[in-house]
Amino acid sequence: MTLNPFAGAPRPGENEEQFGLRMLEHERRDAKTTTPRGTMYPDRQTKRITLREPLPCDARTYLKKLSNQQKEIVSFLTNKGPATVTAVSQGTGMNANSVAANMSALANVNMIVKLHTIRKNGKNVAAGRRDCWVYGAVSAQKEG
Repeated sequence: MTLNPFAGAPRPGENEEQFGLRMLEHERRDAKTTTPRGTMYPDRQTKRITLREPLPCDARTYLKKLSNQQKEIVSFLTNKGPATVTAVSQGTGMNANSVAANMSALANVNMIVKLHTIRKNGKNVAAGRRDCWVYGAVSAQKEG
């Protein structure tokens, strides 16, 4: 008896893509399935809680629907080219904090990309200040 119905060899009539999706679901279930108390990993030092540690493929991060602000940000970057949060907020008339949050969310789901950092105003900034990210539309990454 198999604990996980997604486990096993390729089934008759199953193509490679279907098999891959089934095995990914099998791996995701292993990351959620708890083990008996006191189970250890092979290193015999780390307690095991699930059948395996969570991996990046387990995270299902996506936006179900783009908001109007996110659409405007993607459109701005596509039409005007790479820009910082400040440039996008000035160009679109949106609040800078809102633009920063939306651009971060868009970057997390690969709708836009972080290209590189620049110093604010092209100069060295005061201690404790961070560099600014330059964001671009996804096509900008392929061209550059």
